[in-house]
Amino acid sequence: MRPGPSFRVPRGSLAKLIPYALGVWPLLAAALVCILTGYLLELAVPWVMGFLLLDTVIKEARLDELPRVVFLLVAIFVGQKGVGLFQDYFEELANQRLVHRLRCDLFHHLQHLPVRFFDRGRTGELTARVTSDIDSVEGFLPLLVDDVVTDAVLLLGTLYFLFRVEPRLTLYIAPTILALAFMLFLFKPRVRRFARRVRSMIGDLAAMASETLAGVRVVKGFLGEDYEERRFAAQSLQVLRARVGVVMLRSVSSATVDLGVLLGTVIVVSVAAPKVVAGTFSVGALVAYLGYLSKLYGPAKRLSKVNVSIQKIVAAAERIFAVSDLPPEERADAVLAVRPVPPPTVSPESAPSVRLEHHDNPLHNQLNQTLSFQLTRQPVPAPSPAGTTISNFNGLSVNGASVTSYTESGFTVSPTSGAWVAVTTYGNPAPFIQFNALNGTMVTGAIQVTAGGTTSTSSPLTSTQARPQSRTQSLV
Repeated sequence: MRPGPSFRVPRGSLAKLIPYALGVWPLLAAALVCILTGYLLELAVPWVMGFLLLDTVIKEARLDELPRVVFLLVAIFVGQKGVGLFQDYFEELANQRLVHRLRCDLFHHLQHLPVRFFDRGRTGELTARVTSDIDSVEGFLPLLVDDVVTDAVLLLGTLYFLFRVEPRLTLYIAPTILALAFMLFLFKPRVRRFARRVRSMIGDLAAMASETLAGVRVVKGFLGEDYEERRFAAQSLQVLRARVGVVMLRSVSSATVDLGVLLGTVIVVSVAAPKVVAGTFSVGALVAYLGYLSKLYGPAKRLSKVNVSIQKIVAAAERIFAVSDLPPEERADAVLAVRPVPPPTVSPESAPSVRLEHHDNPLHNQLNQTLSFQLTRQPVPAPSPAGTTISNFNGLSVNGASVTSYTESGFTVSPTSGAWVAVTTYGNPAPFIQFNALNGTMVTGAIQVTAGGTTSTSSPLTSTQARPQSRTQSLV
């Protein structure tokens, strides 16, 4: 497998995705409104369960408040499902529009790269960037909206309610939150390296499969099926090991976060239990506090897993923008727009005289001879002036049939069967008229030529197709 071109790893690949996200900001704004509404409803559940149900309905034996508690719980559930439905719709629509624009931009840029890039590149590896890497970036918006933004909002809202319930107890668990943030920062570069390695291996695997299938005739011709299978299996095994390594790293990160969660829970139970026994802290308040504590550590645990997903997206985005950052090919129309070619000018004194030369081809058989008459300028300019035209055939005929037309780019069929006329009106050599005709073709007449604004007419011509052994002769 030939090596592909080396790409410079772009910096700020995640930031380059932000303009694509801003392009769908109305849909994102609608999704964020739904998310905020849903999480505010979720934060209301511990308050209803702890303070209304336990401390009011059960502890104070106020059963008249029970229907109110049930109504609030049902309303919260219905509201969460309703806003969740709209959130999924707006979020997925925004995500697919972002991916569509990114995919089309990448494909458009590939079309405008110079040909030498594709000579060095591998089609399968480039295809992987357009397909699988784009699919990996597809999780950017859901990750940004569902996990990063919503968990950040939930984290801040939970901290607010924790301080409202018991400020001093919240200060005890604050160091565990800082420790979790430090662990996420510590695992970030290692996860990115593993994710980048996996994306590169998948691209190599796609390139290998594409090249092998494209050259399957060569592979079969040299009985190389077993060799290609072993090579493909070895590359696939490397992908397997790299992906397992990413999962193991994610598990270690998650276990570290769980350890911090356990430590925070132990601190809360150890400090709050004596207060409940002493009567300075109610059971309902403890239940509400533990409920909020679980919602505090829940986003922290999810963010530890989100960190792995973010690094996968960053690795895929780096491969995409490594191609998008390459300079495109300078197009011909742009070059001409910057450096226009001046029209050719021919002075009257350089206008050529005209001479018809008759060439017999001794290599053809007697049934199909070539008879050509070439317009030779004297002297022939270098280069020949553009715009030379044949304006009048002056009675030129083939076997008595008049030739009255021509085309600048190709052939004109004369009325005589078996003969054709080719006219060239630009460049060197000088324009020529050639007849590929049967033996004995009669050509008569003269040709009028206009070049550089001056018209010249050839001498009258009368010629009969010669035998194959005849030599070239000039007719002036």
